[in-house]
Amino acid sequence: MRRTIFFVSLIVCLASATALLIWTAKSNSPLLAQTTPPASTKRIMVVDLPSTPAKVLTDLGLQTSAVKGQIVLLQSFGSNGQASVEIQSFDFIGTPVDTKRGSSGKWSVSLKLGSAITREFNPIRGTLKAELDMVLHYHLTDQIKGQRRLSFDQFAPFSETMKGEYRARFGLPVTPQATTNSLGGEARFQLSQTVLGGILSLDLNFGVTPVRNALGRCAFGLRQLIVQPVLFRTDVLNPLATTGRSLGELIGPAVEIWRKCCVDIEFRNPIIVFNPDVITENLPFSEREAVLNSVDNVVDERGNETVEVFFVESWDAATQAETGGAVTFGSGREDPRVIVADNVIDPDRPSVNVLAHELGHAMGLCHTNGDRCGEFEVRGSPGTVMRGSGFDRDNPDLQSSANCVNVSGSPLLSYSALVGCCLRADCVDNCIRE
Repeated sequence: MRRTIFFVSLIVCLASATALLIWTAKSNSPLLAQTTPPASTKRIMVVDLPSTPAKVLTDLGLQTSAVKGQIVLLQSFGSNGQASVEIQSFDFIGTPVDTKRGSSGKWSVSLKLGSAITREFNPIRGTLKAELDMVLHYHLTDQIKGQRRLSFDQFAPFSETMKGEYRARFGLPVTPQATTNSLGGEARFQLSQTVLGGILSLDLNFGVTPVRNALGRCAFGLRQLIVQPVLFRTDVLNPLATTGRSLGELIGPAVEIWRKCCVDIEFRNPIIVFNPDVITENLPFSEREAVLNSVDNVVDERGNETVEVFFVESWDAATQAETGGAVTFGSGREDPRVIVADNVIDPDRPSVNVLAHELGHAMGLCHTNGDRCGEFEVRGSPGTVMRGSGFDRDNPDLQSSANCVNVSGSPLLSYSALVGCCLRADCVDNCIRE
């Protein structure tokens, strides 16, 4: 009897492992392909782009902008050692340029997920050519067009599309044994889908840059997202009269839930604002701009962009019932902002996962249900933290591998380290527990 049970269990395990390998083989993502053997068949390569001049053609003519960002490539090696390369992410942020309607403000271009097509790759010569669809956004668009309301707690900006080509050359032949390399490259993009039409084309030459890489079936990047809390002091002489009492309870779940995706949420020390004109208690939704404009476009001491999270004491009753206590603006682009009401932790069923949920919006995920998604947003997985909730109904604390992959389109995420086996998702793409 014991022997029979053993063989049945062995068959079940083998069948499960086979199904998992078939599924992961279908995916080109290093996050979803972590179990694909052998260990040397995949490699992540990260190219950090230092600040470099870019030629930007606007409706006022040719200008120069300083850009910086990151390119992530996935290399695969066949059983015969033949290499192939696919671009996983291609994100950078540039300094303002002038258009006929005013300064663009800070702008970003990021790869539309799944759009990169490798047209040419020669591993011996090290040459690479790829076609890319890019998402372009700049602050002037928000000032003129506003943002689209996608759901009760998510506003997405209007963005444009660019098409173009990336050409690059590795310093050394690309082989499974190579552990170091460099990459030189240039990219040209033309506006293909317009909203304002202020920025018409981009021409970038990145020079030669060292490549960071990681080999192995579990090797992929630990990505970083930097959060800047903003608190309001209602009485300048009373330090206790400061919003943000929920921050301590919201940090832990946000860090833990996104750590399952190899996303390291770094919280900076809060900025404290004293502005008696800003309503922080029973805040009407119509007054949100005063809150959002109290601090703008914060970067850390390393020059990295941040997600600003503004803490108020409470929304008014109507807004609280509609939003569930927190709202994200600028979903998925270079300057998302979040407003959180401290009283989300007050009910008998406190919403301690609400900030983790809103940071998912900030990274470009929309809800798991039938709420509208923007053109460049990706739907969250059922049963995960991205499920919509309410003021006294917390978001799940579960995370999916699909969510982990689909936040890769955010220009705010950067690969801070290449590590092994940090993915700890609760499910593949559906965490609903029967």
